[in-house]
Amino acid sequence: MKHLLLVVTIAILLLNYSPATAQVTITQQPSSVTTSLGATVSFTVGATSTNTMSFQWQKGGANISGASNSSLSITNVHFPDCGNYSVVVSNGSTNAVSTNASLNITLYEPYWVTTLAGKSSSIGGYKDGTNSAALFSDPDSIAVDPAGNLFVVEFTLGTLRKVTPAGTDWVVTTIAGRGTNGVTFNSPNGVAVDNAGNVFVLDFNSAGRITELSPNGANWTVTTLATNVNGGSGLGGLAIDSADTLYFPGQGRRTIRKLEFSGSDWVASDIAGMPGVIGSSDGTNTDARFNLCDRIAVDAHGTIYVGDYGNQTIRVIRKDDTNYVVTTLAGVAGSSGWCDGPGATARFSSPEAIAVDGVGNVYVGDAHLRKITPDGFVTTLAGNRNGVSDGLGSSAGYGAIYGAAVDANGYVYFTDSGNNTIRRAQPVTIAFNTPTVVATNSSMAFQFGVTMLSNLSYRVQFSTNLITWASLTNFTATNPPFVFTDVGYSNNPARFYRVVTP
Repeated sequence: MKHLLLVVTIAILLLNYSPATAQVTITQQPSSVTTSLGATVSFTVGATSTNTMSFQWQKGGANISGASNSSLSITNVHFPDCGNYSVVVSNGSTNAVSTNASLNITLYEPYWVTTLAGKSSSIGGYKDGTNSAALFSDPDSIAVDPAGNLFVVEFTLGTLRKVTPAGTDWVVTTIAGRGTNGVTFNSPNGVAVDNAGNVFVLDFNSAGRITELSPNGANWTVTTLATNVNGGSGLGGLAIDSADTLYFPGQGRRTIRKLEFSGSDWVASDIAGMPGVIGSSDGTNTDARFNLCDRIAVDAHGTIYVGDYGNQTIRVIRKDDTNYVVTTLAGVAGSSGWCDGPGATARFSSPEAIAVDGVGNVYVGDAHLRKITPDGFVTTLAGNRNGVSDGLGSSAGYGAIYGAAVDANGYVYFTDSGNNTIRRAQPVTIAFNTPTVVATNSSMAFQFGVTMLSNLSYRVQFSTNLITWASLTNFTATNPPFVFTDVGYSNNPARFYRVVTP
C-alpha cells in the first residue's frame, strides 16, 4: 500500500508540472532618425527568445501592413512619414514592445545666430554693461520697440532690463526692479511694448500685477494698471495689440485672458477656453480647450498666437465680432517631435517662445528655432539645444529659448535662458548687383557683384540647365560687395550663376 501511494503521488506531481514560459528580451532598441525629404531610413530592433519570433512594426500605435521583419525600411521619406515608430516582438507566448523611435524630417531655412549681450554661463549674474560685460540671470520674456530697443524681464532677479543698440554694440541698463525707479517685481515673466514706447510688465507672483512704464526723459513713469489679473491661476507671457489691449495666458486656469480699459478701470476677462478644463479642441470662446500656454503674440491685425506647449501645438485666436475663434495652426495635440512641413504633419517639442512679424510669419522656440508661414508651413531656422556657439543654421547652439520678439527687418531676438544671454537670428540674404561684361587680357569676362551678410562663407556655382550645378569658387564675405569674374565667359555656353552658403 505504501508503494502504491508513492506512485500516485509522483503521477500527480508530473501532471501538475508545466515548463517555464519562453520570454522575449529586446536587446537593441530602435534609434530615432533625423533626415530630409526623399531619403531612405531604417529602424532596427534586436531581440532574443528560445522560441521563434515574429515582428510587427507600428506607427503611432497602429500596425503597419507588411512590416514584419526585424528592420523597417522607409524609402523616399515624405512629410506623412514623420512620427513615432515601435515594434511588437512575439514568440507565440509572450510579447515585448520596443520604445518609440521618432522619424524627424527637417527643412532648414538657415538663419545666422549671434550673441548680443550677456556672457554665456549656466550660473548667470547681474551687471549692467556693454555686450558680454553685461550679465543676466534667467532672462525670460523679451520685446522690441519700433526703434530697435530690446526689453527683457528676468524671472529670478525680478528686473526689467533695456538692451540698446549703439553702433555695433549693445548697451544693457536696468530700468525697473530691485528698487530701480521705485519698482520691485517678484517674478516677472511677461513684457510687451506699444508703438509709443510704453513698456508693460506682467508679474507672475505679485498677485498677477500688470505695470506700465512710460518714458519720461531719462527716467520712467511707473503706473500699476491692475492687480489680481490671474483669475486664481499662474500666468505667463504678455502681448499688446494696436488698441492697447493686453493679452496673456491664464496658465493654470487653461484660458487666454485680456486686460482692457473700460470706463475708468482696467478689466481682466477670459476670451477663450473653459476655466479649469484641460483639452485640445478648437472652437469658439468657451468651447475651445487649452492645456498649458506660457507665451503669446499678437499681429498687426489683432490675431493672437499662443504656444500651447502642453499640447505640443501652435494655436491661433481670431476675433469675429464679439467672439474669439480658436484654431490650430501647426502641430498635433499629444504628439511631440521635430518635424517640419505642413501644419498637421509638423511636430514640436514643448513650444514656448513665440513671436509674429508684420506679414504673419510666426517664430517659435522649442528644441530649435522654428518658423511658420501664414498658411502653416513649418521650417527650422537655427539651433541645437545644449550648446552655446554662434553660427549658421544647425551650427548654432543654445541652452533654452524662453522668449522671442521680431523687428521690422525680420530679425528674431530671443532670450537664451540656459546660457543667460540675449541672442539674435537673422536671415541670410544674397543680392546680385547689375552684371557686366568686361574685357580681360585674353578674352571677355562676365562680372557681377554680390552683397551679403559679412563674415560668412559662400560658394559661387554655375549651371547650363538650372538642374545640375558646379562650383567655381569659395569666398568669405569680409567687405561686401564681393565681385566675381568668370574669365572663361566667351569660351563657354550660356551660364546661370548662383551664390549659396556651403
